[in-house]
Amino acid sequence: MRISQHHYFEGDWFPKLPSADNSQLLLSFGCRALICAPGFYQQIHQAFPVADIIGCTTSGEIYGTEVYDDSFTLTAIYFEQSEINIVSTNQSQFLRSFDAGLSLAEALEPNGLKYVLVLSDGQIVNGSELVDGISAGLPKDVLITGGMAGDGDRFKETLVWYNDLIASGQIILCGFYGEALKIGHGTLGGWSTFGPERVITNARGNVLYELDNQPALELYKKYLGEFSQQLPSSALRFPLSLTLPDEHESVVRTVLNINERDNSMV
Repeated sequence: MRISQHHYFEGDWFPKLPSADNSQLLLSFGCRALICAPGFYQQIHQAFPVADIIGCTTSGEIYGTEVYDDSFTLTAIYFEQSEINIVSTNQSQFLRSFDAGLSLAEALEPNGLKYVLVLSDGQIVNGSELVDGISAGLPKDVLITGGMAGDGDRFKETLVWYNDLIASGQIILCGFYGEALKIGHGTLGGWSTFGPERVITNARGNVLYELDNQPALELYKKYLGEFSQQLPSSALRFPLSLTLPDEHESVVRTVLNINERDNSMV
């Protein structure tokens, strides 16, 4: 396996893009303005003409040990012994995100499948339902990791792309195959909690309406103080900690958007 990385920042690529790299997979992440800029995607495709290009918009790009805004990162991967298979769909074709995930998982060839990378729209898709659907359709021993697209602090539209198909609502599964392939994964959370624990008393899907029988958004704003005036962008700093009944480990749930009309949070 051979891996190379490139970073677009302040109008230039570091290092320069190759003339015609033979990598089979290109992971690409960056801001919405760049991927929509005329000629930008074509420039990437010319540098990696045989690669399947997948990626999504972000809320910050990681290159090395630094986090950037309004930039673009590329990770080119050349496989000597392993293979990939990519399937995609759009949430608009399904009533539930679970069904979209199940359909995609069942479209992947299961024989020899070791790992699946998921990239999904971050505004339209219900991430928890999507993961449940993917898990239901894949062999139990297949590792699943991935993420949902961001849109900086704008919360307007996220985009996911597979080669020249760039769209909102898009979901991609990239399957990795091969006996020589070794996969590792890990997670690290840096959040700490504040405020009393409360019970969700009204929610539908991933829309939160009430905590302790109080309007969720109204209660959330009380804890944000001056940051409440900057919603929804300031919500990136204050996700929710959720613990399910009879479980001890909490999970972080990002606030994707707010609805002032009914005091709800997505």
